Amino acid sequence: MIETLQVDLAHEPEFTLGRLCVSPTRRELMRDDGMREVTEHRVMQVLIVLAQARGDVITRDELVQACWNGRAVTDDAINRVISRLRKLAGGIGRGSFEISTVMKIGYRLIGSEAPGGFGDLTSAHVERRIPSGDVGRTLSGGTEIEATNAGGPVNRRGVVLGGAASFLALASGGPLLYRNLHHPAVPPEVQSLMAQARTMMFQANFDGLNQAAGLYRQVVALAPNYADGWGALAFTYSYSAHFRGREEGEALRSRARAAAARAMQFDARNGLAQAALAIIDPWHGNWRVSESMLRKALLHNPDNEVIANVQARILRMIGRYREAFDVLQEKQPRTLQPVTYASLITTLWGLGELEEMERYIERAASLYPSSFELWFQRFDIYLFIGRVDAAIAMLKNPEGRPSVSGAVLDYNVDVARAFESRAPQDIDRAMKVWSAQAADGSGGAQLAIQFAAALGRIGEAFVLADAFYFSRGFVVPDARFSGSSNYHLPDERETEFLFQPQTRAMRTDARFNRLTGMLGLERYWRESGIQPDFRTDQAHA
Repeated sequence: MIETLQVDLAHEPEFTLGRLCVSPTRRELMRDDGMREVTEHRVMQVLIVLAQARGDVITRDELVQACWNGRAVTDDAINRVISRLRKLAGGIGRGSFEISTVMKIGYRLIGSEAPGGFGDLTSAHVERRIPSGDVGRTLSGGTEIEATNAGGPVNRRGVVLGGAASFLALASGGPLLYRNLHHPAVPPEVQSLMAQARTMMFQANFDGLNQAAGLYRQVVALAPNYADGWGALAFTYSYSAHFRGREEGEALRSRARAAAARAMQFDARNGLAQAALAIIDPWHGNWRVSESMLRKALLHNPDNEVIANVQARILRMIGRYREAFDVLQEKQPRTLQPVTYASLITTLWGLGELEEMERYIERAASLYPSSFELWFQRFDIYLFIGRVDAAIAMLKNPEGRPSVSGAVLDYNVDVARAFESRAPQDIDRAMKVWSAQAADGSGGAQLAIQFAAALGRIGEAFVLADAFYFSRGFVVPDARFSGSSNYHLPDERETEFLFQPQTRAMRTDARFNRLTGMLGLERYWRESGIQPDFRTDQAHA
């Protein structure tokens, strides 16, 4: 077995592979003819491990240890990454490398015979498996390998410093050095405001976004040359615009563009400013541009969970939950805020990882028991997974639920009764109540579609979806709920629930392709060349 250490892209230097220059920190492959391609974090990790093996076989267990931190992962997760690597090998990497499967053992990378096939892997790549007889060997660039004892492992920190230093010297315009040169120190007062604003942004509600914007405005007033302050303000405006009326949304987008321009005046690679511009247009029809720009933003701010969360949201909207989970896992901070919990729970639900999902649900409930969004997310999921008793217990516990009106409780009691009994008369009653909610606001319509699908009323689900997305049959008001200042305009309405377990019956119906075609999703999948999870699952079944 080849010794494999966990791969940290932030500390992996560039190397060549046939005609390719591989940049782990940017997750980028650049061919000698100028063609470039950015790949996923996990795909880059696996490519590095296979390249470091220099043609030796790497087992699946070794890949899990090095690239998934030893966590339990499904075969599908590994297969998906290998499939993406093979796609790269047949595209930008044609003639530079191939991925070979060694049956019942693992994988090996076959490099080209061209100059640079494996020849320019730098010291950090060689140190993991250097033979004892090579102690003291000088590598390209003049870096000398030293070991603490003959035959023992080379000290990682000592070796990586040489590779990292040469990388920074070569990439003087790269994100790490650039940010060190262009981000001035800010006074403690500004740091405190930034921390408060970040907390408010992560509250998973619109009031939190409003408060965050106010705090960021104070930041830029106190530190007018602070790129991160302007970038965060731009992102807050841009994200908030998706939940406002048309006129107010356009005003927020205008402010976002101005704030992003200020941020990039001081730091041309400011990640939050780039993220703000990535999501500045309505969701529908702009998924491909948003996804591409967000990947670039994460390259320049690799530890920013704000950007990671919105990228994961885009991926869920287009049915790519596996990639969304990879993004969230890579950027998960030690202490999770409500929006991160909500995002992880939604993603795990979409993947059908029920045990892990329920662990996050319980943690979120213990930390944020009064969060409106988290409470109702938990209630709805309990209905969908058959834990109706738990959902009803939530309704009956006034101390453990957020403040809601009696009417809200009543129509949630109706739907809980329908899920519990599955009796036609109870389902009829629940759908009558929720059809009325659909006519009252976009939030009610979104839930009504899901309840109809989960309760076996597929025809009603498609009727409601036509109204929700296209105003056919009846017009669904833009306000999320009656009297709400939180809006969902037709080109901003959620699509991620279309790919979750509760709507599975819709996806097996011929009408689903018509729906996704009219939404522009079919065009996106065709042009991007990447199909949603549910179709790749069907292909593998």
